[in-house]
Amino acid sequence: MTGPVRANYAQSYFNEGEKLLQERNDRQAIIEYKKAIYLQEKSDYLFALGEVYFLNQNYSQAEYYFKKTIKKDANNAQALFGLSENYFVQQKYDQALSTIEGKNSADLLLKIQLARIYLSQEQDDKAENAIKSQTDNLAKFYQAKILLYQQQLETAINKLSEVEKKAGDQKRTMLIAEPGESDIQIIKDAISQSKKTANDATRKVIFGESLNQTGDAACALSILKRVAEGDPTYRDAYVFLGHSYILVRNFEAAKDALLKAKELDPIYYPTWMYLAQAYEGLGNSELAKTCADKAEKLK
Repeated sequence: MTGPVRANYAQSYFNEGEKLLQERNDRQAIIEYKKAIYLQEKSDYLFALGEVYFLNQNYSQAEYYFKKTIKKDANNAQALFGLSENYFVQQKYDQALSTIEGKNSADLLLKIQLARIYLSQEQDDKAENAIKSQTDNLAKFYQAKILLYQQQLETAINKLSEVEKKAGDQKRTMLIAEPGESDIQIIKDAISQSKKTANDATRKVIFGESLNQTGDAACALSILKRVAEGDPTYRDAYVFLGHSYILVRNFEAAKDALLKAKELDPIYYPTWMYLAQAYEGLGNSELAKTCADKAEKLK
């Protein structure tokens, strides 16, 4: 088979993989991507395979293919982001940070990724500086989130007014999408809730759950975890920490956090609602149904 013919076949397999991934037929997408890579080991093909493994929580394989992409193209921003995010959702914060610090520093997505990692560690000054001069729509949305964390509430509202509402499915990459109307409203609601309390832990829980609801559970995790560790009797910290774990598909950790919340308050319906999701994720349909029924009764 000649080079051009191999390339054409490889592109065809890759296109089919993309189509299957859009349909979330991930198993078959992996097969098509591997066919493409066998014929032509392009960075686009390697990254796509890493991405589908990441989306299926096969983090070791995702890491392997993101690293292979970077080996072929050291400044590939998507692969650098993907490798960093792969570590981030596993709470390997030092590795997530070292993957992108100083790499392709002009890329907006990597700047936003830096801000997310710094914010998760509550280094809000560094998070702010990472995207301070950016005027991109997505950057403005993250600037508003940082201002909310800093409790600069009126400034956060003003910043949100600059953010253009876009369809939430307009993806920049695997997990970062353009802010939709509901995302902007969630941050506005969190600002309103924060105005009603002077309690720092409560404000952090409000902030963490707003991150959960706007697709930033990996960022919320460590913030909520520190609140729960600081006050082991704070029910809501465990409830929304459990929600974070569900969103990053760590169902065992979600179950543990939510069982702690249940011990603290056995009649709070969101605890049972999230417990149902955790048990469903663990493949225990019977317990999931029991918890869902309990949540419905309490609601």
